[in-house]
Amino acid sequence: MPLSLPCRRESEMVKLTETQQFERRLILEAIVRLGGTARWSQLHSRGLHFMQVHACANRGDTEALGPYEWRITSAGRAALADGGRDNG
Repeated sequence: MPLSLPCRRESEMVKLTETQQFERRLILEAIVRLGGTARWSQLHSRGLHFMQVHACANRGDTEALGPYEWRITSAGRAALADGGRDNG
């Protein structure tokens, strides 16, 4: 059973800086390249930071499958299609 993390409502989302948007896109692209799911060791080996990966889950772009494994969501795929720009 997937772990669920509390997710903020869109009205409560904080705008991302350009750097944060870039990192968000890198994370989501990496997960897609890995087949839609990724473990922390796979993301870390690409130079990604845990708190940034965790922030994607908090935004609803990914969902936790376990303590250190994530799957991209339809919201994450939509963010990629939108160029990773923050709509929050």
